[in-house]
Amino acid sequence: MITPQDIEQKVFTSALKGYKREEVDKFLDEIMMGMESLLAENERLKKNVADLQAEIQEHKQNESSVMETIEQAKSLMSDISESAEKRAEVIIKNAHADASRIVQDARESVANLTSQSDTMKSHLNTFRSNYKKLLKQELNRIDGVQNDLFADLRSDFYPGTELEEEPAPAVENDMQDPAIAAGLFSETISDEPVAPVRTPMDDLFSEPVAVQADVADEEPTENMTDKTLTDLVLEQGETSPDFDENAKTIVMNGSEAFLHQNPDGR
Repeated sequence: MITPQDIEQKVFTSALKGYKREEVDKFLDEIMMGMESLLAENERLKKNVADLQAEIQEHKQNESSVMETIEQAKSLMSDISESAEKRAEVIIKNAHADASRIVQDARESVANLTSQSDTMKSHLNTFRSNYKKLLKQELNRIDGVQNDLFADLRSDFYPGTELEEEPAPAVENDMQDPAIAAGLFSETISDEPVAPVRTPMDDLFSEPVAVQADVADEEPTENMTDKTLTDLVLEQGETSPDFDENAKTIVMNGSEAFLHQNPDGR
C-alpha cells in the first residue's frame, strides 16, 4: 500500500521532453495531502467501527443477561406457581379436614343433646307421674282428715246423728286433732247411748244438711270455686306446658292457706 511518505520521497529521472518538475511536484503534493486525509478518515472510521463492535458486544452481553434474567423469572414464576398450587392443595385439604371435624363434632353434640333431651323428658314424665300420685295421696289424706274433723265435731255437738250416718272410712293419721289439742273437746267419747234431745239448733243444722244434699246432687260447673286442690293441679298438668311451675305455685299457695287456717297441720 502506497503511503504519503512514499509519494513524497518518490524521485523521477529526467528525460528529454519530460514533464515539468514543478507541475509534477505540485500534483504529488496534492495527492499526498489527499492520501493523508483519506488515511485519517479511514482511521476514524475504523475506530468508530471498533466502538460500534464493542457496543454491539456489550448489547449482546446485555441481551444474554436479559435472557438469563427472563429464564430465571420464568423458573421463579414456575416455582411460585407450583408452590402456590401445593399451598392451595394443603389449605383445601386442611379446610376439608376442619369441616369434617366440625360436622362430626356438631353431630356428636346433637346426639348428646338429643340423648339428654330424651333423658330429661323421661325424668320429667316420671316426676310428673310421681308428683301427681303424691298430690293425690296428700290431698286425699287432707280431705280425709277434714271429714274426720267434721264428723268428730258433728258427733260432739249432735250425738244422735252419729248413729244415723255411715261410719267414715278409716284414714291413717298420727296427727292430733286441733280441737282436742286446744282443749275444746275430750279425746275420749263415752260409749253410753245418749237420748237425742231436740233443740232449736237442730233446725239450724238440719237445713244446711239438706242444702248440702241438694248441692251434692247438682253437676259441677267449670267456674265452681269449691274445687279441690287435686282437681286444680290435675287440670293444670293436662292443659299447661309449664306443669311443674304451675303445680309448685298451686301447692305452695294451697299449703300456705291451709297452714294459715290450720296451724297444727290438720
